[in-house]
Amino acid sequence: MRSVSRQGYLKGAAILSAAVIATKAIGFFYKVPLQNLIGDENTGIFTAAYNVYSVLLAVAAAGIPVALSRLVASAAEQERPVQVRRYFLVAMPVFTFLGGLGAALMYLFSRQIAGFVGVPEAAAGIRVLAPAVLLVCVYSVYRGYLQGFGNMIPTALSQIVESVGKVAVGLTAAWLLLDRGAPGERVCAGALAGTTAGIALTIPLMARYKRRTDAVAPLFRNTVDEPAGIRETVRRLLHTSFPVALGASAMSVFALVDTKLIYARLQQRPGISYDRAKALFGVYAKAQTLFNLPSALFIVPVTVAIVPAIAAAAARRDRRQAGALMTSALRLNNLLAMPVAFGMSVTAYTLYGLLYGQSSAEGPVILSILAVASYFVCLQLVTTSILQAWGLERAALVTVPLGGLVKVAASWHLVGRIGILGAPVGTLLCYGVIAGANLLLIRRRLPGSVDLLGVTLRPGLCTFVMTGAAWGINGLLPRLLPGLRASRWGLLLALGITVWVSAAVYGICVFAFGAVKKQDLKYLPNGKKMKKWLN
Repeated sequence: MRSVSRQGYLKGAAILSAAVIATKAIGFFYKVPLQNLIGDENTGIFTAAYNVYSVLLAVAAAGIPVALSRLVASAAEQERPVQVRRYFLVAMPVFTFLGGLGAALMYLFSRQIAGFVGVPEAAAGIRVLAPAVLLVCVYSVYRGYLQGFGNMIPTALSQIVESVGKVAVGLTAAWLLLDRGAPGERVCAGALAGTTAGIALTIPLMARYKRRTDAVAPLFRNTVDEPAGIRETVRRLLHTSFPVALGASAMSVFALVDTKLIYARLQQRPGISYDRAKALFGVYAKAQTLFNLPSALFIVPVTVAIVPAIAAAAARRDRRQAGALMTSALRLNNLLAMPVAFGMSVTAYTLYGLLYGQSSAEGPVILSILAVASYFVCLQLVTTSILQAWGLERAALVTVPLGGLVKVAASWHLVGRIGILGAPVGTLLCYGVIAGANLLLIRRRLPGSVDLLGVTLRPGLCTFVMTGAAWGINGLLPRLLPGLRASRWGLLLALGITVWVSAAVYGICVFAFGAVKKQDLKYLPNGKKMKKWLN
């Protein structure tokens, strides 16, 4: 079989990146109406149940596709069609069995799991999500097989189908149950049913693409080869998937432990009942909805374009070119993530009020802290990608548990001392530690390759000026127009004016201070046009 070209992989990665952005956008417009619909307490129940599912989701959605795609791609490159079939035919029952086992454990021990997390009402939602674990494993086998041929289109389409299904079923079920006066735990279970329905819709789509691939792939018209035995094939699948799954699930495990700690420590504070703890955790979950948007919208496209180029330069041992590419990646991260993070932080009151109303005093403060943390999430993604491009993925995996331990320790101490505001501070410290440790690894393992001060100083100066402008406008508008914050339309107008003026100030500063380089622009969407305009 003719191997998939590097350009083909880049094109596929770009398609997958676009799908990630689309699904994040759909997810945002799903969660915000849902959270407004079900309220703070039910949002706390919903998030606790979903955090349990996220642990198994990370294992299946990361480990299985990566393992199977690597093995299928390797066998296809060696012109071994029977071995390709063997991988799929063995992977499907093995991972279906493991998925079924995980689903059964979630369903049968839902009350015990919910009790461990500290939210007994989450049991119904955990039971509803249990079949999704099995379905995700089946879906992931199809995904890994197709990605082994370099075909990312089915994965991209399936992610969009899953998101649309989640919105349609989840929102409808939650609305109908609320309308009938159902208790909160049943409303949350109905909302979570959208997740299970969404993943179920993807499997027929993936099966269709699998049949189509088998029908047209030149691989299956080649000579017969001698495949590895079933036991050896299972060993390869598990040996390849386990390290990836372990690394991918680390943060999900820490998030689940963090949920338990937040609930427990909140109730140890004077005057905070269990119901109040649920509501506070729901407010925290609402602010988290905005937390991952900057990384998905701005940093994923950059890493998709630039990381393969770094890996290619590293393979050629062209340290100078690799250093230039890493410098561009970090500078773009700072240019894109810094203004979004700090701009969102200073407009947190307006933004939170626009999305969720002004029912919570803690919400805007939590969002303000998480907004700053979102910068470190972006920095962590870029630095992890750089380490992986140099073949240092094992070193990078050490930093994730380190950050997770910091988050757990911070939640235990800070939530007990200052309440729910300790949770976002713990998140900020967590990703700050991971990003800092990654930068330290880059500095020590790749000395002289990146001027860290140079890629931070000018974007930081531009962001400082922009943040000052955003803070001034955001504070001045309500004084000039006293009724502006009385309605969501007024908040929308205030936010729009602040964003446009701040963006103009930031753009002027970027070019005035020379913060962007022409060679960086080609890694941005429409970067070539921007480069011509700059010339």
